[in-house]
Parts: sequence; C-alpha cells; structure tokens
Amino acid sequence: MLKTYEKDTVIIKLIYYCCSKREVYFKRSDVTEYIVSESPFDIPNKQGFDGNLSYFGYDIQNDSDKNRILLLRGKELNNECLSGNISFSLDGGNVSVECANENIFNEIDMLIKNKTAEASAFRVFKNISTKRHLQESTHRLFGNKKLFISNSDQYYTYPRILIDNINNRVIYELVNTPNFIEYVPNIIFPIYNEHLNHVNEVILEYEYFFDRNILGDNDSDFIYLVIENDIFRQIDIQAQSLTEIISQINIEQYNLEGRDTTIKVITNSRLNTSSLRNLALERDSSRCLLCEVDETNLLICSHIKPWRTGEGRLDLDNVLTLCSAHDALFDKGYIAINDNGNILLSSDPVLSKSIIKDIITNSNSRIGLVVNDRMRSYLKHHRDNIFKG
Repeated sequence: MLKTYEKDTVIIKLIYYCCSKREVYFKRSDVTEYIVSESPFDIPNKQGFDGNLSYFGYDIQNDSDKNRILLLRGKELNNECLSGNISFSLDGGNVSVECANENIFNEIDMLIKNKTAEASAFRVFKNISTKRHLQESTHRLFGNKKLFISNSDQYYTYPRILIDNINNRVIYELVNTPNFIEYVPNIIFPIYNEHLNHVNEVILEYEYFFDRNILGDNDSDFIYLVIENDIFRQIDIQAQSLTEIISQINIEQYNLEGRDTTIKVITNSRLNTSSLRNLALERDSSRCLLCEVDETNLLICSHIKPWRTGEGRLDLDNVLTLCSAHDALFDKGYIAINDNGNILLSSDPVLSKSIIKDIITNSNSRIGLVVNDRMRSYLKHHRDNIFKG
C-alpha cells in the first residue's frame, strides 16, 4: 500500500529514522542529528523538531548524558521498522510511504491525530493551571513530566491525553512511577464532551488510584483510564508498543549488543516484567518454590524487595516463583526466608487459622535455590522491613 504525506510531518521523519536504523528505542537528539545531517528532509527549526519527537514516543528515562530516551509508539510500526520494510520516496513537498502492511498507516494517522490532540491538551493544561493559580515546579514526576505546585504547596499533575478515534473518546494515560508516593500529587483530568472539546476538569487525590491498586502495586507501566457514566474505568491496551517490543527482544529478533542506551532502558525501567517472569519460571522449573503447584496461571513472579522501593525491579535475584497462596503470605510478612534458604514463620496468630495452617503444613521447609549474596541482601531487607517476626 502507498500513501502520501506532507514532507514536513514530524512522524514521517521519525519513522524514516527508525526504519533506516532498524531500531525503535532512540535518543531524541540522535534522531534530530541524523535527520539534519544524513536524510533528505529539511528541518527549519531544529529545537522545535527535537521537542516534537516526544509526541510520538513513550518517554522512558534520561540516559547518563541526560538525553531523552523514547520508544516509538505503534505495534505494527515497531515490527516494520525493525524489519526495515517501509520505503520512502520524496516528490517536492510530499513524501510517499509504502509498506505491504496496511495497518501501519492506521497507526501513522492515529499518531498524527494524537499529536494534534496532545498539543491541544497542552493548551488546556496551561489554561487550567492559570485558572487555579498553579506554578510549574522544579521537580518532575518522571523524566520531563511536569509537576505543578499550588500556593499551599500541594503538587498537581496531568495525565497524557490520547484520542481513541474508533470509539470517539478520550483516554487518560498515567505512568506507574514511585514518584507518586514521593510527591503525593493530585491528578487533574480535563473532561471533554462528545465533540472532544474541553468543558470541565476533575481533580482526584493520588490515593484514589493507590487504594484501588491502579497505581503502586499494579504490574503495568502505563495505566489507561476512560470515563464511563461519570466513573473512571481502567482499560487494557496491552498490545501497545512496550509489550510487543520486549517480546521481540526476548526472542532475539532485535540485537542489543553494543546498544548501551537500550540496555540501560531495560535494566532501569519497568518495561520487562514479562521477561523477568519468563526467566524466573525457567530458573524455578515453572513450579512454586514452596509447594508442588506447577500450574503457570497460579504462579507469580514475586519480588522479595518490593517494586515500590525502586531497587532490584528487574533483578532475577530479587524474585521468587510462588503460587498465589505463598505469594500472599510472603508479601504480607507471614513467612520469610533466611540466608540459607530456610523458611521462617511469623508468630502472628493468623498462621494458626485452620486453612492457613494447612498451607503452612504442606509447604517446603526451604526453597530449592542456591541463595547468592545478591539474593541474601534482598531477603534481609524483607526480614527487616516486612516479616512480622
């Protein structure tokens, strides 16, 4: 299929870069330098182009050189860019994009529409902040995600606004970051009518989401919400870029050798929890370390040092494969593990209840793993801070 776009469309230039380099993780400035020096495109405003790239990528984190790392949005786009299957031809003020996969054009059009929506949302955010006398804070919720502060020193933030053109609705995107706990911001949700015009806003305390396990303990990196009948409802769009690309990384379709940026992204971001689970299941023979349960649907990749601490999130030594029952007991501190892998039981009377006692009675006395120094440090944190003793 062939489709023509205006030559100055930012997303087309970005896809040109991703397809030429066959990568979807990228530093924003690398794209800009490549387009300026090695591509047939013109960039009249280098700084403006560099900033606009964030509209088309998930912000991941700053690299060691403080450079923004992004991940190209779009499941089909990612697949075709990694394969180099998209071709471009320039003719005057237009560029023709050709690809056998017609789905990429739906994603390109959606990205262009969402850039317009996000630009509009930025103006809405600015107007709300002015109306409510909010000033931009020097702190950030994550990456370049702004925090605002009121006269009473209360922090506020806004979700990312996405437009679901199929269902004609607004989708609110929140990033699952530990900084929610540090800054305790209220979240301002602009409300839009059926014509997608801003009409009002709703402000919710962050506890609203933590109390419902939408943030904090949720396994998702990106949380997506819609409003239905005046109630926020979480929706599942796990087929988005993150899941797809991590899957490709796992099966070695994307060679990471020498790509320091990508390696840093994977080791420092909550992107690869599914990969971590697969590694844990392989190490632990797809069986609970404390009993004989081997049904994978009942097995959990349980963090020893909790995710919310920000440490050891993607460290295999910080996870244990446990069934749902043992994960709950371990997570709540009713059982612990010593440096030799032996099971410790809490003195809490809850363990004397008949059903729970049966679980304990039928549990292994130790985990079947060699406990190394890294795992010992995580187990000590669990004993010192979570175990009920």
